[in-house]
Amino acid sequence: MDLRVKKTEKIIMTAFLELVMTEGFERVTVKAISERAMINRKTFYQHFTDKYAVTEKLTQDLLDWLQRALQKRGELVAQGKSFQQAFTALAPELTEFMTAWREPLQAMILIPTVRAELLQALQTTMRQQLETTLQRSVAPLEVNVVGGVTLGLLMSYLQNNQLPSNDDWRQLADSLGQVLGPILAAID
Repeated sequence: MDLRVKKTEKIIMTAFLELVMTEGFERVTVKAISERAMINRKTFYQHFTDKYAVTEKLTQDLLDWLQRALQKRGELVAQGKSFQQAFTALAPELTEFMTAWREPLQAMILIPTVRAELLQALQTTMRQQLETTLQRSVAPLEVNVVGGVTLGLLMSYLQNNQLPSNDDWRQLADSLGQVLGPILAAID
């Protein structure tokens, strides 16, 4: 893709996200996006058909990144790395991602259709990655729990503006052990 096209699309998407955060999705118009991006409407329409197309592009970009990150994590786990080791190996990329996507994510989750699409895509991606990593079919419970952890990580970052530390992970693992331990013991 031409660098100018990428730059223009980025300007349009940034203007769109700023407007969603300040005005709300329903009040965002192509005219407002064009004015905020300092382009004419004709330029907008050369790149997107409407504001929904902007949300689709943003959503797809986010999901593409997530797919690549989960695939890399899966490869690390397949190499025998623990979840913590894989997370640590991915930390620089996660930090870069969170820096670039923090504000867009905050705006995108305000759009009900995008939030629902992200949750559905996250669930689909989780299923694919779990099946690849575990080399078997996975149950909906597994997908929902792992997806919930991933979503919880994203929400925690959005609220705290930082990734979990090693101590945070240890505390989470301990808490999960305390909560799930009795349940797992009762199953046996």
